[in-house]
Amino acid sequence: MYKFYLLLALILAGCTTASGIQIVEKGNSGFDTAIIYKGKETILDVNENNEQEYRIFHQGASGFTPSTAVRHSAEKRAQAFCKQKNKSMKAIRERASTPPHILGNWPRIEIIFICTETKQDIDNLINHRRLLTTAVYKKALRNDEYEQLLAHSLVSSINDTDYIESIFSNLPLVIISDVERMFLKDLINDERVNWLLSQELREQLAGELISINTTFPSKSWCSMPTMTDDTPLTMDVIIKCLQSIQQNVRITIEGKELSPCRLEYSVSSNGYSLIAYDHQEKTFIACSLRDIKTIMVLDTPRLAELETIYASYRSESKNTLTFVLHDSNNAVDRCFNYFSNYTIQAQDVIAEEFIIEVSYLPFQEQDILRNLLKLGCAVRIVDECPLREKLEMIYKTALIHAPSN
Repeated sequence: MYKFYLLLALILAGCTTASGIQIVEKGNSGFDTAIIYKGKETILDVNENNEQEYRIFHQGASGFTPSTAVRHSAEKRAQAFCKQKNKSMKAIRERASTPPHILGNWPRIEIIFICTETKQDIDNLINHRRLLTTAVYKKALRNDEYEQLLAHSLVSSINDTDYIESIFSNLPLVIISDVERMFLKDLINDERVNWLLSQELREQLAGELISINTTFPSKSWCSMPTMTDDTPLTMDVIIKCLQSIQQNVRITIEGKELSPCRLEYSVSSNGYSLIAYDHQEKTFIACSLRDIKTIMVLDTPRLAELETIYASYRSESKNTLTFVLHDSNNAVDRCFNYFSNYTIQAQDVIAEEFIIEVSYLPFQEQDILRNLLKLGCAVRIVDECPLREKLEMIYKTALIHAPSN
């Protein structure tokens, strides 16, 4: 008889009941139905990044089931669940039954956990995915294969469906190559662009890149001015314009009180323009910052609802210019370079001829004319429009003043 009871106890000790793994906010606790034995809750860790929390509940079949066995069984299932996501299980809190385990108060445990990345997970990923090495990338694979493998290494399938999720709920530090570090050092040493970064960030990056060489030795090359060179004389004016937009205040330039709206960069001229609302003219203007030496930032707030007003202005005041472009002297490339700041559409008609449609605003008219003049005889305006008349007047004036011979 003693052997029978011992065998029965061993059988009962090895049996547990378990719930499915549930999202916490979509399920109920296994302790909710308990009237007396509600267990004791323990905080184990912190969900710092507010990641998805899951719940798992295990209960022994009788009081003879060891609490450690119930806990081990629950933890093992939670770990397997997270492993399918290429992550590690991190217990956030738990509720466990307290002795004595009698009268229906069997050993129970509920674990609230998240699936997250540990340093070991990231190290394993880097070690097994050589595509993420910090060394300069050498084309051992064709580029499309590289991108495909990289994509597969950063996502996983959700429950064997077509849906995928990132294996990183919060992306780790970006791993950049030596070439990218060299390029970054070029940028922070270039006064034409480094003003976009704060002084603090520039100093921090310079310190991190102190041992990295630049792409080319210092003074090994210089930029030559283009036909139209609007490179700013000083970046201080541009910085103040940007700050006034960020701080939502007005500025004065050459006696005009303006509510700054946009900073635009021109690829063709390497220049900057400020699009702003002119409070005297009661309309929007474009102000070239090439020769502006002084600017005053005011404490007065910008025009109320400026973005809404500018959006309405763009919609109501938009003009369209259509012209035929003959591709001589590399005219097509030059055209798209000149009009890089504009909405432009192109349609080929016959060999070496294209129909170009450019959308512009009233304050951009002079810039449109300059670009058309730079394209010269490659342009033929087909529509009757004010711009065509102005262009014809410019050409006629030029012919009048041209030498007779």
